[in-house]
Amino acid sequence: MSARIAVGLDVHTRSIVAHAADISTGEALTRTFGGGDFMGLLAWLEALPGRCEAVYEAGYCGFSLARFLIDHSVPCTVTQGCTLGRGRAKTDAMDAEALSRLLIASKLRPVFIPTEEQEAQREVARQRYELAQQRKAAKHRLAAFSHRHGLPKNIAVDSRTRALASLNPGDRLSFEALTAQLENAGREIAHLEKFMNREVKRDPAMRALTCISGIGPVVAFTATAEAMDFMRFDTARDYASFLGLVPMPHNSGGKSARLSSEKRTASGDCFYSAATTVMRVGGLFQTGGLADPENDAIRECLASLDGSPCERRKTHRAAIMARCIAEQTWALAHRLD
Repeated sequence: MSARIAVGLDVHTRSIVAHAADISTGEALTRTFGGGDFMGLLAWLEALPGRCEAVYEAGYCGFSLARFLIDHSVPCTVTQGCTLGRGRAKTDAMDAEALSRLLIASKLRPVFIPTEEQEAQREVARQRYELAQQRKAAKHRLAAFSHRHGLPKNIAVDSRTRALASLNPGDRLSFEALTAQLENAGREIAHLEKFMNREVKRDPAMRALTCISGIGPVVAFTATAEAMDFMRFDTARDYASFLGLVPMPHNSGGKSARLSSEKRTASGDCFYSAATTVMRVGGLFQTGGLADPENDAIRECLASLDGSPCERRKTHRAAIMARCIAEQTWALAHRLD
């Protein structure tokens, strides 16, 4: 590492603990700043003898500090959360010191630092994903409630009023709460999707992704917001792995298997939805557009699944198709860059 002073930062809302370690002499300094005192931290870093390089863990405080330091010519790395591990003594000063040691040893796993606009778009995409999960859970709870109390799934307003009148007050309150959760989530999702549609129409790169079969404005926006920059992925497999669509190899005791990924991102779920759409419509593919080569690859993948001699579960087929669509999304983004 070329920096002479490695600075580990433990960043919280109320405080920032900085630990600066001189690489050549081993001399160390620790200083605490207020959570929003970026100027005070910058002045302290600039007063240190030699060139500094800072690092902190990704977390709920976001990337504003990293952007601030980089804009003021202080190299800053944001590493993956949980880099320091668990099951050890933990204080803010110890965390900052541990980060500086990892920086010196070059054992960090840096994450991409987005622009302010990219970070805002990602927040919108993740908020919609969380609301969709809440709506799904509310639907399941409402269906279970209706089943337990003998209520049909779809009934007119007057019939529902009569049915609810036969319930005790507690059950009526529960039903109204579940219905309100479902309706509120639906309204918020519609509001966010309206914003997504506007952004896709405004952004040529997002609009180009909608030429891929199965991908609509919501998937195009979510994929772009989560990736932030498709160029940071060297291969299509790297991008699919980032989405949680690549199975993990598992080899132990002479037995080999391919396990499902340990995580799936918001855009990974969107590609599953796109895969379901493609498998449902079958051979109805968009043609005559920007994404003809990518759509041809998706068509071939679908044909191979349909013609496979071995029976695959529906979820397995969807996973293969989701990965194919994601890889073709990466290919189109790179081709048009």
